[in-house]
Amino acid sequence: DLDQPVAGTVRSAGRPHLLVVNKADSQTQRENVAEFYGLGLGDPYAISALHGTATGELLDGIVARLPTVEVAEPEDERPRFVIAGRPNVGKSSLLNALLGHERALVHETPGTTRDSIDTLMTWEGREIWLIDTAGMRRRGHVEPGVERHSVLRAVRSVQRADVGILVSDAGQGAASQDAHIAGLLLEAAKGLVIVANKWDLVQEPNARDDAERGLRRMLHFAPESPLLRISALTGRNVRNVIPAALDVYAARQTRVTTPKLNRFLREWVGRRDSPAKRGRRARFKYGTQVAANPPTFLLFFSNPEIVHPSYIRYLENGLREEFGLNGTPIRLRLRES
Repeated sequence: DLDQPVAGTVRSAGRPHLLVVNKADSQTQRENVAEFYGLGLGDPYAISALHGTATGELLDGIVARLPTVEVAEPEDERPRFVIAGRPNVGKSSLLNALLGHERALVHETPGTTRDSIDTLMTWEGREIWLIDTAGMRRRGHVEPGVERHSVLRAVRSVQRADVGILVSDAGQGAASQDAHIAGLLLEAAKGLVIVANKWDLVQEPNARDDAERGLRRMLHFAPESPLLRISALTGRNVRNVIPAALDVYAARQTRVTTPKLNRFLREWVGRRDSPAKRGRRARFKYGTQVAANPPTFLLFFSNPEIVHPSYIRYLENGLREEFGLNGTPIRLRLRES
């Protein structure tokens, strides 16, 4: 009797529905299903959830009643470049120089930019998103309140970007916070372009060499990332920033066919076999690219658990050299063949 009011509610709702009679475990019970026609809900599906009987037919019935769903709009595929760095290194000045007009407020006082600013620009006929962010100081130096929320928004902007343009102050020299921000970009699997701004303040040739070496030493974990020496104030070399970021963006989209990848890997592995451990050696079998943006490769080894991280870096360096993957993180995943 309790089934009758429930069936009435379903009928009055006017929605697609199915009548499922469970616990039809035996032939006798399946023969008794006919009485459920009295509920007025159409042909009953006699199933056994315990044994899985007739659940396939039930799934077919569910799929047949699913509504047609409109395809969602495609995601914005225009490149997104985030301008990140410490406070007062010239991020907003760089944005204005790239756009050719005053889009962001610039002041010598650190912390002028409080929120991330998204700007759509056209570069040689191609639309690009530029994201200017607030300066990110070391965690212990961030003031609670507005500055803390500004830094959080900057971190979120990094997550939704494709390539990070790390702006450093050439006049002040490399700082540990530059390395921290670069690490944040690489951990998020974003491309990296290093920009040494205020290069006009470094006059002596020896001082310029020291500034460049110091920055490369501080960012030693990203030796393949392009390094640009610019002045956002005077416009020197600013025109090179977007092409460098576009090159890194293109590297992130790289796809390598499996035959081409394996020809290279077999040759590269042949130059230096993986180290042995306790008499066991990880033998390379084959590899394939499973994703792009960033390039992700799945490599099959015998005994992959003994492959040393230094050998993984050796393989990564070979892939960068062969396929032009500079500036973008590469993900290598090892699996048992």
